[in-house]
Amino acid sequence: MKPLPDPNNLNHATLHQVIFGFGFNRLQCISPVLLINICLIILAGMVILLNRSCEIKFHNILTELNNRFFKKKLFIAIACFLFLIVCCLFQSNMVSADMVIYESWIPRQFHHGVMHVRFDEMWESNLHFNAYILLNTFFGINVLSSYRLLSCLAAPFFLYLLLQLNHRLVPDKALPLTLLVMSGGFVQLFFGDMEYYTISITLVIAYFYLAFLYLQGETSFIVPAIVLGLAMTFHMETLIFLPTLFFLSIFAIQRREAFHVVAGWIGLFLLISSTLLFFVINGASLTNLVNTSWGLGRNGNVLANFQTNTDLIFISRLNMITLVFPCLWLLPIMVFGGRLKLEPFNGFLLVGACCGIPFSLLWVSSIGLYSDWNLFSMPLFPAILLVAYNLIHYVHIGRKTALCFAMTSFCMLLSYGWIVSNHFIVR
Repeated sequence: MKPLPDPNNLNHATLHQVIFGFGFNRLQCISPVLLINICLIILAGMVILLNRSCEIKFHNILTELNNRFFKKKLFIAIACFLFLIVCCLFQSNMVSADMVIYESWIPRQFHHGVMHVRFDEMWESNLHFNAYILLNTFFGINVLSSYRLLSCLAAPFFLYLLLQLNHRLVPDKALPLTLLVMSGGFVQLFFGDMEYYTISITLVIAYFYLAFLYLQGETSFIVPAIVLGLAMTFHMETLIFLPTLFFLSIFAIQRREAFHVVAGWIGLFLLISSTLLFFVINGASLTNLVNTSWGLGRNGNVLANFQTNTDLIFISRLNMITLVFPCLWLLPIMVFGGRLKLEPFNGFLLVGACCGIPFSLLWVSSIGLYSDWNLFSMPLFPAILLVAYNLIHYVHIGRKTALCFAMTSFCMLLSYGWIVSNHFIVR
């Protein structure tokens, strides 16, 4: 089937083409011979693991590797460093319509002494702006390169936090869980994505980790509340995770920690308001911040942020979700099949998923769904972690090892094939 030449443009697409051609599929960028050979290797590995004795041997080797890896912090540091190197080597050259504007806009603001800050991404936009000033002044680096660099630098921090969280969730299967999570296309965020989501999602994984520690009774409610507030100062999209903080508040009240709940929420609001006040005092126009905010609505109409879906647009949104994390299709099966374990952290993730998935299906895309994949990656992260965690830890089915191997491998092929193809795009 002929692929869509421009997945952002659905004007000449057919419903049949978008459904069966998977309009966001970039595997057509990979050599057919290479693609067939990789698929044959994945299939061969799956067939081998269907043998019970091979499955046991593979499981034992993976468990031993997992235990040795987490026994030494040096191994974790090396893994994070290698991830940084890979992200730098395969930086994305996919430039969105927003970035085309920023490419000329930011240098003009710098030369006119105007501070660049956006209401929707206060600290993240300003941090990118100041990084550009520093890198351009001393090394002559342009806007696109400075954005890529900061996105890559967030990669080892994200991976470190994910490894720590997964090791607490499933100590003997943390590596397989990490591989499954990292098989999603959202990882493109760390391959030099030129937008304002990479640092924010790193703060989100920190919030999830601290929320887990709180549910285990190892930290105060105030800590995850403040980190979520910090994430909101980097990107207001994290506002959709406020219901998860309400979820934690219920646990805190049950533990008779009402003071911590009040202090945590006050701290969150003070952090956000003081950040806004800081930028206004330092020259940012409050009127301009509000008027240029996408999150506050188009021309003051917040409801304009929600789009009425046609069949074609809805299927395209499912394409986009599949691109971000292919295994998300397992979530309905897990929910309706009773495969989700009833435990506090699962409840926390489920609340986040119930906010993020509707957001991804309804929030309007300004520059095209394919270009806005990063906008929807962060809201989908609770659902990503929910599926991966429960599949690895709680789902018990025959030949599960072969199934997980095949799914992780195929998702990596789809996601990293896309990432590599984005690296070789010529502007």
